[in-house]
This record gives sequence, structure tokens and C-alpha cells, in this order.
Amino acid sequence: METDAPITVRLFLPTIGYFAEDELELVARPGDAFVNPALRFVEGDEVRVLEDVMVKGSNARSECGVVVHTWVICETDPACCCAELVTDASIQVNLVGRECSETAVGEEALGYFAEHELRRIS
Repeated sequence: METDAPITVRLFLPTIGYFAEDELELVARPGDAFVNPALRFVEGDEVRVLEDVMVKGSNARSECGVVVHTWVICETDPACCCAELVTDASIQVNLVGRECSETAVGEEALGYFAEHELRRIS
């Protein structure tokens, strides 16, 4: 059988978890990150999970990841409708595994691509 996707690529997909501030510790922060004084963590921070938190059926304690989103309750009107959805788990983290480093990866998946769909980056 002929196909347009002759190249198999191993993809590493992060697992997304939601955490409260006291469940995380800062491992590293990008040097150019803007830090809002009201936030303990900012997007791009590398963090480690300190507490027992279940994410997709597994305990994420000691896992590392990168903060991709933080949410703060409306400071203007804390009683607004968006506050109804408030949770302590206001930090979204892409978990990448037990090792904290730029090379850490998450769950593995395979993708199939045609040569024209790929570009070599190193």
C-alpha cells in the first residue's frame, strides 16, 4: 500500500494538570519573563509538584512541568459571575516527567508525515 506519510515521528505530548500555588515549587524561570507581583508563578516557569495530586489517574507528585496559564479572580469585582468558577487549582501546567530540564518529555505518541510536512531543526 502506497502512502503520502512514509516518515514515522516519535512525538512527546505533555499531560496537562491544574494545581494550586501551594502544590508547586519553582524550579526555573525564563530570564525575560514578566513577573506580576500578584502572581507567585508566571507562564513559562518550570515547576515541580510537591503534593499528591491526581492527574489523569496518576499521582503527579515529583513531576516537573511548565506553567502555561495562570488565573486570578477579578480584582475589580470579586463577586462577578466569573468568580463562580473559582477553584484553588488556578495554575495550568504541562507536565513533562520526573526530570526537570528542557529535554524532559511527557507521554509518547507516534505521528505519520509526508516529507514535505517536516522541517529539520537540528
